[in-house]
Order: sequence, then C-alpha cells, then structure tokens
Amino acid sequence: MGASFAVSMHTGQVYVGGSATAPLIPGGAAAAGWIPDNLGESSAQSATTTKNFLTGGSGTVSACLVLCVTANKSYGGPTAIEVGAGIKAPAKGVSGSTGVMTPWFKLPFTPGDKNLK
Repeated sequence: MGASFAVSMHTGQVYVGGSATAPLIPGGAAAAGWIPDNLGESSAQSATTTKNFLTGGSGTVSACLVLCVTANKSYGGPTAIEVGAGIKAPAKGVSGSTGVMTPWFKLPFTPGDKNLK
C-alpha cells in the first residue's frame, strides 16, 4: 500500500493518490518524470495530456539499484518515464504497482486544471 502526490508543472495542480505494490516493499522515493507524447506539443496541449495522465488509474514497473527508473502507464492514456531515488528494502530489484490519483488543490497564483478539456 502506498500514498503519492504529484504536481503538474504546466498548471500547478496538485494530485493525491494511493497504490498497491507487488511484491510488498517498505520504503519511500522521490522521482521526476516526463511524458514523451508531450515532445513537440504546444504548452496548452502538453498541459491537457499531463492532466489526462495524472487523473485516474495507472500501472508502473520500477527497476532499482540505489536509483530507480520507472515506466508509468496511465490506463487509456500516455506513458511517462520517471527517474528518482529512494529507500526500500531490498535496495535493488524490480517491482510493479497499480494506483489511482485525483486532483486535490492548485498551488497559489497558478491556473490549475479547471479550464482544460
């Protein structure tokens, strides 16, 4: 079981979610990622793609050896590549998870996702 949060760098919208991992591995991590589908898109289109990616369910596969690399696929949407560092026991290996996220609040002085399609 896990908890997560994400911030859309396009709109300042903050998302929260929960997940389940197999195998069950205690630990924590921080990661940054990008959505390859956003390359070459307008800022508005990238914001919409990011919103669609962050809202709803997803599945992930992570490979770790101190640093972790993750592929994160939103159900019915794009795939993100994430790189991060974390602490888990054991400190290396492969794991998979599934989870869901929902918008929580927007950061002050940002537009949030309310006007996106």
